[in-house]
Amino acid sequence: MGLVNALPKTVTAVAAVRRGALTLAVAAILGGNSLDALNLVIGDAAFGAGSLYHAAGADELFVTAAGLFMTAVVLSGMLVRQSRGWGRLGFEGALLLGSYAAIVAVLAT
Repeated sequence: MGLVNALPKTVTAVAAVRRGALTLAVAAILGGNSLDALNLVIGDAAFGAGSLYHAAGADELFVTAAGLFMTAVVLSGMLVRQSRGWGRLGFEGALLLGSYAAIVAVLAT
């Protein structure tokens, strides 16, 4: 499900980078994620048994916190510009890959 959700954003971002529209690439990723977060508000409004956030378990809260952390990493990468990075990745790219691997490992256990 996550792959199907992320694929259009990824294709848009890659196409935008190839055309030199870097702002469009960043907007495609962050804008899509912001709209996805609004789905939580809609879900909370539709949830009849109180607050959706209070009904969430530890796994859901962990994934939500991980998503917030990864968004903060992307935003920090936009604020701190690097002329060179590791393997053509800035610190945020390496940190995102590492944190994604760690998140998947924690959820797999």
